[in-house]
Amino acid sequence: MHLMLDADGKVVHVDMGPVLRRHRAEVVRLRAAAVAEVADLAASEAFDLDEVGAAGTERFGADVVDAAFDVVWELLQVERRRR
Repeated sequence: MHLMLDADGKVVHVDMGPVLRRHRAEVVRLRAAAVAEVADLAASEAFDLDEVGAAGTERFGADVVDAAFDVVWELLQVERRRR
């Protein structure tokens, strides 16, 4: 619970849970989209990993690139085992 002032200046208790959950869901959705974009490029043989990493870091940050490269690495390992 959070305390806020209503229109009359009275202190009221407000449950911020739903607002915070919606905000967090949006943050997660945006981060997942960024990871997917970098992972898609990193998995393509048409792109150099160093260039993908540099461009991804500039656009999304190093943490997104690290996460994307981890995903790509794991998926490549699975694909190699299937062959």
